Amino acid sequence: MQCARPLLHMLAQLLNWVESHGVWPEQLATGYIPLIPKGEGSEPLQLRPLSVLSAIYGAWSGIRLRDCLIWQEKWVHRNAFAFRPQKSALDTATLLAALIERAHLLKQALSGAGTDYVKCFDLIPQQISFRMAREFGLDPKPQAALEAMYQ
Repeated sequence: MQCARPLLHMLAQLLNWVESHGVWPEQLATGYIPLIPKGEGSEPLQLRPLSVLSAIYGAWSGIRLRDCLIWQEKWVHRNAFAFRPQKSALDTATLLAALIERAHLLKQALSGAGTDYVKCFDLIPQQISFRMAREFGLDPKPQAALEAMYQ
C-alpha cells in the first residue's frame, strides 16, 4: 500500500483539477455503450443501453454521489421516496402494500394511479437538470466536472 500512496495523491490532484476546470482527460471521458438484451429478441425496444465508463470516473462519481445525497437532504420534500437514504423505492412498495392490505382488511375502498417512466432520465434535458442543481446550491466544482462528461 505504501507504493500506492503517491499514485493516489496524483489521482486526487488530477480529480481536483478536473473539478476546478470542468474538463476531463479524453481517456477518462471516453465511454462505451453496448446494447444488452432485456430478454428475448434483438429489436431496438428489446435492448437496454449500458454505459461503461472508466473506473476512475466511477470512483469519482461514487464519492460525489454520497456528497450529493447529503446536499439533497437539505431541500428534498420529506415524503419523497427513491434515491434517498432510508427512503428507497422498496420502501415505497412496502408502504403501498401495507395501505392496500389495510384497506382490504377494513373493507375500505382504495384507488390510485401509477406511472412508468420509461427511459425518463434520458428524456430530461441535462441543461435543465444542471441549472436546477445550481439553483438548489450544488457545489459548483463537482457540477462542472459532471457537466463536462455530458458535453
